[in-house]
Amino acid sequence: RSTWPMRESVEVKRTHFEKALTGLSNRMRYSTKENGGGGHGTLMDRHTAEFVDPFTLKLTPEGSSDGSNGVRYVQAKNFIVASGSRPRELPKYPVDGKHIITSDHITDLTTFPKSILILGAGVIGCEFATIFSNFGRSTVHLVNERRPRLLGHEDEDVSRFIQNQFVRAGVHVHNNVVVLDMKVDAVSIFVCV
Repeated sequence: RSTWPMRESVEVKRTHFEKALTGLSNRMRYSTKENGGGGHGTLMDRHTAEFVDPFTLKLTPEGSSDGSNGVRYVQAKNFIVASGSRPRELPKYPVDGKHIITSDHITDLTTFPKSILILGAGVIGCEFATIFSNFGRSTVHLVNERRPRLLGHEDEDVSRFIQNQFVRAGVHVHNNVVVLDMKVDAVSIFVCV
């Protein structure tokens, strides 16, 4: 087993991802309408976005004091707004940032846990199950509480395919269970399902 710290492992993956994203961004930038392409674009800097009408988006750079510096307008027939997500905290199991964490705390980990239980088998839970199983340093348990299959909003075929991939990767998938209790001590968490 490697003693390579988690932060360094995440940084290697992040660097790889950023290089791939830069390449994709350059290809997308080339394909914008100004460059004779099909009209796809990407927003690389922080902006405030505001719809002026159903077909026009006003982009104001973050920190622009008067709102006129660097303002751009983007027109399109259709827009996809992918604004991210926020973790949901459960009052019965308070997040401490050490033993019970959310996706906001993942990059703060300095070592890989021996085992990790991921509560929730939606998109974010499946993403983290994939990440931890790919590193191969943690036993991963994916708990799909009160649901018969993971990714419940997707087609059954997709759900079944993803679950089979998880099983092949060594992820322990627990469908249709209920977390009855969780106890935290100085070094461990005990979960009763």
